Amino acid sequence: MSMADGALSAKAKAMYGHRLKEKDYLELLKKRSVSEVTAYLKSETVYQSCLKDVQERSVHRGQLEKLLRRNMFDRLFQLYRYAGKKQEAFYKMTLKQVEIHLILNRIGAIRSHDINSAIADMPLYLNAFMDIPLDQLIAVYTFDELLAVLNKTIYKEVFQSYDLHEEALDYTALETELQRSYFRHVFCTIDQLFHGKTKKDLHTIVATSVELSNITKLYRLKKFYHESEANIRHALIDYPSRLSRKVMEDMIAAPDAKALLAILADSAYKIFADDDDYVYIEYYADKITYRVAKRFMYFSSVAPLVFSAYQQLLNLEVNNLITLIEGVRYGIPSDEVQSMLIY
Repeated sequence: MSMADGALSAKAKAMYGHRLKEKDYLELLKKRSVSEVTAYLKSETVYQSCLKDVQERSVHRGQLEKLLRRNMFDRLFQLYRYAGKKQEAFYKMTLKQVEIHLILNRIGAIRSHDINSAIADMPLYLNAFMDIPLDQLIAVYTFDELLAVLNKTIYKEVFQSYDLHEEALDYTALETELQRSYFRHVFCTIDQLFHGKTKKDLHTIVATSVELSNITKLYRLKKFYHESEANIRHALIDYPSRLSRKVMEDMIAAPDAKALLAILADSAYKIFADDDDYVYIEYYADKITYRVAKRFMYFSSVAPLVFSAYQQLLNLEVNNLITLIEGVRYGIPSDEVQSMLIY
């Protein structure tokens, strides 16, 4: 292990040590306003630095969520600075999911003629991780200009199959194709940079997250949209991990969502559901992600694995806080909010 790898792994584990603990969540669940949540985070937790200039009495939910998301990337950027040059491409790839979000937002802004609000929301602090220089994306006002920028990125081929001027542009299909392109490059980067057990474990941690996302999407399409098997296959990202091809095909062919859940209950994931099964399908997917990431965080010293684990655990923590903030904002009982948190 190189000095850079050792430093990154040690730093990530130290930063994870400052995560929110059970006592923090129990205190936060007692709060009755967004202001009270902010005050606790600002005075008692590692979020103190990112909230130091926030006025608790005037902060609103959307502003707080943006600050928490930015803090997440700031912390990941701290780790990225420890990365060795040979593995730099991997660390950049794992942080680039936001790029797809920005591309789709830009398309929506052009179509709705609402460019100025999109510019205001541009996270320029992430510029170091983007294939698309964000200053160029800010200067895009037409689809032709956008395509000229994307022509220099890994997403070039995706947009050759879509006419952005079409009134009935299929955003869902476009997003799926962008995600497929992204993950192809993630796995290709892993294959180029790593070998042996490290390569296998990185495939596991990334492919498991893809597969769990597929399961959640598959359930949603069965439960709420009653989509055909052909449409479901087209919507999934085909990177199987724990589930065999047969199990995936059985779930796609399931006559309804209830039958799909029965297959999942007997699968490697052992996902069960109750009367509120849609909430729990997402909860269990995140819970499995948490368990896989936590295992690598505790038992691995391989920097890319520890980094990926920390990224997923930090994202789950921020999602916890957003769930908690929304619960407070809308007056959801604290025990119900607690049942949705993962820690």
